[in-house]
Amino acid sequence: MIVSMWMTRKLVTIEPGTPITVAADIMAGKRIRRLPVVKQLANLPYPVGIITATDILHAYPPEVNPFSIVPSDSSRVHATAGEIMRRSLHTVAPETPIEEAARIMRNMKISTLLVVKKSKTRRSDY
Repeated sequence: MIVSMWMTRKLVTIEPGTPITVAADIMAGKRIRRLPVVKQLANLPYPVGIITATDILHAYPPEVNPFSIVPSDSSRVHATAGEIMRRSLHTVAPETPIEEAARIMRNMKISTLLVVKKSKTRRSDY
């Protein structure tokens, strides 16, 4: 089996300038825990980072839960995805064996791998 058989194809992404309040709304509404952060280069999305639900929780004041059902005062939170994102990305190609992807995730102690295609204009190891 290869990674492309198991990867998510309907990817939800945000840009670095996206406020984390918007990112939290997207994550809660779509019930996802991770958002790749991309920049558009030559009309193609170029991954520059990733944020997780935990990153967003740590960016909010302790008394505010951005994922709560009760609306919170998010006016005090002005951070953007680009400010809190993790810049070290781990990627694999679609044709990577699933066992290799699992080994990378286990060894690196990560829960997400971005799947990218190699092309003449982009590298797969950001």
